[in-house]
Amino acid sequence: MRHQHAKPHHHTVVVPALCWGRDRSEFYAVTDIVSPDGIHFRSATTPLVDEELTCNIRHIGAVETRVVSIGGCAFVVRLLARRQAVASIARELRLLSEQQEATVPVRAHPRVTPLKTDVTIELADGRIVPAKLLNISASGVAFTLDAHVAIGASITIGRTAARVARHFEHGVGAVFDTAFDPQAFDQHITL
Repeated sequence: MRHQHAKPHHHTVVVPALCWGRDRSEFYAVTDIVSPDGIHFRSATTPLVDEELTCNIRHIGAVETRVVSIGGCAFVVRLLARRQAVASIARELRLLSEQQEATVPVRAHPRVTPLKTDVTIELADGRIVPAKLLNISASGVAFTLDAHVAIGASITIGRTAARVARHFEHGVGAVFDTAFDPQAFDQHITL
């Protein structure tokens, strides 16, 4: 299943990243789309256009980038590397996209079962539906609900913004737009 508005050569891939710049402390971001114009990220932190960032992308590693556009809670970067290296990274991200479309899970942090499992999910169309949390980690969550949500869709779980990363037999997996601090994270978490 492809991002609803994805164009040819645009691939939805949702994996966490840790980004930083020379004059900026590190911040979490989540990849969104890989396209000919660059890697699209969602984050609560918005860098500046032309800012150079190092982005340590889960399963890819650290890459040097330059921000080419910003908007809302999103930004787009281009890789600062030789053409061969850029092509190799693009292939890896496309492979991750295909794996996610085939519902292969991507885990960044250990999971716990929260004590409070009932939660509401706000869908992109504004509907609010009840859901049950199955497990949660500092970077994402698995839950069940009685509504279809597309891979790549933006949702709000309780008060926490996230993006749907995968479907599985009895539920949905989502990656938080901003990961929780793993040291401050436990089964008492409330989204």
